[in-house]
Amino acid sequence: MKTIYVFMSEMDNSTMICNSDNLGQFNKSRNKTIKVSPQLQIKPWSLLGQFDFQRDQTANNFEQFLKTKDGLEFIDKHVFFNPLFEFKKLLTVLPKSSQLYVMGGFALDGHLGKLTRKHNDIDVICWRKDVNIIKKALERIGYKVREKHDKDNHKLPILLETDEENPAIEVKIIDEQPNNSFRFHFNTPGQQIFPQKMLGPVQVSLEGIKFPVIRLELIAELVKIGTQVLKRIKKENPKLYKVLGSKIINNKKDLELIDKLMTN
Repeated sequence: MKTIYVFMSEMDNSTMICNSDNLGQFNKSRNKTIKVSPQLQIKPWSLLGQFDFQRDQTANNFEQFLKTKDGLEFIDKHVFFNPLFEFKKLLTVLPKSSQLYVMGGFALDGHLGKLTRKHNDIDVICWRKDVNIIKKALERIGYKVREKHDKDNHKLPILLETDEENPAIEVKIIDEQPNNSFRFHFNTPGQQIFPQKMLGPVQVSLEGIKFPVIRLELIAELVKIGTQVLKRIKKENPKLYKVLGSKIINNKKDLELIDKLMTN
């Protein structure tokens, strides 16, 4: 029996394909961790999937196929984890009275009407009044949920996420503010209060799934904040900045796409 493995780089979302004959050689680099701080270590490669074959020749043919353009499309469609499908499950069990707004890369792709890149997770916004409802809904579709809290108020939850090494769904909690505005809790300097009219939602469709996203203007503001955070990391922790390759690349691409959308 021969096995074909598909790995994904945490640096730039590229894929690596190898087989059980040369896995040991690849494992030397795959199992290494990058220590970016005393508390944080990052593995540069994660396993996307594996395929077992009884005949070596069949395995060899499949490995060669995966390295072609059609093979990469096969990986994107059938191997790469798509958190959008997990979000669809969440929507099916969530009461209609609860409001969720997709933000981040999926929101931008929703405005574009097509997927422009791979997404490791889906970022969502919810109102504080719906937190317990959403926690129960996530548990109904099979997830454990962990909370993150405000650094200045350790009793105040500001984020829910599915309890895995790489969370599939992150839910950022927002609070109502005076004058029809709302507040994010970023634990970072910069603008955190925005007018509610920037929320939307705007209804979009991707991969045959309909869902609500935030308005383009708010996406632009949040990407700018993310860029400021990356600049601060570059100054304060150059080693961490070096391993945030895909985040830096995606931020630059998102800014370019937003600029094109907002000028059309």
